[in-house]
Amino acid sequence: MVHRSSVALVATLLAACTLMHAQIDDLAADPWSVPQLDALQTYRDAPLCLHCTSATVLTSLPGIGRATASRILAAVRGGAASMDALAANACLSVDQRLILEGATSLVCTCGSWFDGVRLRSRLRSDPASTPDVFGRAEIHTATTRAGVQSRSGPLGKVLGGWAISDVGPVSVAVGDLALRSGLGLVHGGGGAFGRGLLARAASVESTTRLRPWTSSWLDPAQRGVGIVASDTIAGIPLEAGSVWSHRSVGQRLETLYAATATLSLTSLTAGASLQHLQYDQPLSSTSMTVMPDQERTLASVHGQLIHGAWSALAEIAADQALRTAGLAIVRWSYPAGRVVGGVRWAHADLRNPYAAPITSASALGNESGIVIGLHHRAQRWNIEASVDLHQRPSRSWGSPLPSHGMDVLIDAERRLGRGLTLAARGRYEVDTEGWRPTDGTVTAMIERRRATGRAELTAEVHRSFRVRCRADVRWLSADRLRPTEIGGLGYLEARYTPDDALALAVRHTVYHSESIDTAPYTIEAPLSGLLQIVAGSGRGARTLVSARWTPLPAISLGILAVSATRNGLPTTFSTALQIDVSVR
Repeated sequence: MVHRSSVALVATLLAACTLMHAQIDDLAADPWSVPQLDALQTYRDAPLCLHCTSATVLTSLPGIGRATASRILAAVRGGAASMDALAANACLSVDQRLILEGATSLVCTCGSWFDGVRLRSRLRSDPASTPDVFGRAEIHTATTRAGVQSRSGPLGKVLGGWAISDVGPVSVAVGDLALRSGLGLVHGGGGAFGRGLLARAASVESTTRLRPWTSSWLDPAQRGVGIVASDTIAGIPLEAGSVWSHRSVGQRLETLYAATATLSLTSLTAGASLQHLQYDQPLSSTSMTVMPDQERTLASVHGQLIHGAWSALAEIAADQALRTAGLAIVRWSYPAGRVVGGVRWAHADLRNPYAAPITSASALGNESGIVIGLHHRAQRWNIEASVDLHQRPSRSWGSPLPSHGMDVLIDAERRLGRGLTLAARGRYEVDTEGWRPTDGTVTAMIERRRATGRAELTAEVHRSFRVRCRADVRWLSADRLRPTEIGGLGYLEARYTPDDALALAVRHTVYHSESIDTAPYTIEAPLSGLLQIVAGSGRGARTLVSARWTPLPAISLGILAVSATRNGLPTTFSTALQIDVSVR
């Protein structure tokens, strides 16, 4: 039960992720992340049986595309009896293996036609705001998944539902749904899991996917009917999908038609996508996520080529006025890691509310750039480094003038010993931007330089007790006009899990920053399926206590309490109760 201001802050951050993507380092800015993380939490509670599931269901997990899902099922059918054998036979990355270990099982048998019912209800409230009530019910069978969800609270009411059925090579979905095609320039996201740009770029696949939209954040969803079918013609695997959607977006009615088709050869995947979008009334806006026109058609061609340790992916899109955008990614894997390079560009006047292939930086959102990164593993070290050069050719939401800049990021992690891990991050950003002093009337272009340092120590004191300590510092300066600013955030967290039925966690966070530009961010996940973004803006502290208790195999209870102060005043004392029921 979170204070109104906290809920509003989370909503604002999600809506403005295109402005602050460089600051939110722990959460993918891709809207596909939200429902995918929900799916991950769902299957952690009731793991998927790899002997019984389909490739379509596996693609609901973050980081698992259709090609990867097919390799996984082929390895299972080939007799892989452990996660080690599965990871080796299916060529899984470390992230993909961790996902499978947490959300699937090899020690299971195929059950009857009825797979189970899952219910979740959550109540968050505090005395100063309207209670936030969330509920979701799902039923799963061997071929069909259906669900309904509702939410009411400080941000309004949400009511939605979905059903998706797999009949042989055909998947049909109705209700709230989403289509993903190609690398994501026309429809959907191409990479949605990973803590940084490099990890998400490395997970992109040129695929087609249709799935139900299981998040209560409905802005990027569609509401209508969708179908995806696959077949083999003349020995060539073909896949095609389409969606018709009709829904209200703010004060406008939106009608969307989308279609995609892909063919796969031994090492080559090629396809095309089309989207036609209509609104019943125009709306003037400079936002990257709002269409200012009443009608727009966007089409693209996309492909993926794999040759040994090399892979290349590309998509080029154009609208009816021949305004173009593109994304290309090249990857090279070697025994100790991989190298990733990418190029993106977009016409200054091209907008697409559904494109989010890697981050907001690579969506159809007025930005062009080049990124190159390295992921290297050596003994106890795990290192990621990337350099991103980017340019915004026109103004957009939060960016009143054209701008350009550079972003250098280094992440390092080292296992110091048994149960002890040290992680560090260094980041340097330099950008030109328009800035207006509080008492000024003219927006001037300045060069902004921001440096970020992070250190995190995790200690597994006992197999049932883990402690984590983290500290972030940000420093910002400009060549003129703007004053130098510093921000910092730190937390100490302890988790105690004496057995499978009980888990306790406590986290105390303190922060101080002079503006939102120097505010570090962190993410709390105190309850299953619940993510909270904490922005260290101003001077404050918060203490979070959460518990999960599973008194019966089919019932799990989650409890949360948060006490927070900001600028010397108490802002929140909230509680939450979540009940999960799973019947199989």
